[in-house]
Amino acid sequence: SSYQQALAIYRDGKNRLDEADVLINIGTVEEYLGRYDDALSAQQRALAIDREIKNSLGEVAALGDIGAVEKDLGRYDDALSSYQPVLAIFRNL
Repeated sequence: SSYQQALAIYRDGKNRLDEADVLINIGTVEEYLGRYDDALSAQQRALAIDREIKNSLGEVAALGDIGAVEKDLGRYDDALSSYQPVLAIFRNL
């Protein structure tokens, strides 16, 4: 609930960077709780924001977390699809 409160504050203040960071944290908690669909949803929203604001390191974090959930679900090809763009981002930094 603390993350949800923070998310509302960042959205109201139009602080996209912190909004994406909180979504990553929410995704991590959802993953630990075994709520993988909710985890993926939060992480994908974070990824969209990070891409929108051109936050490469945030994009890497979101893609890595998405890959981890896909791996947990046994969807290894999807996990690889999430991890592969990370290499390209690091090469361009």
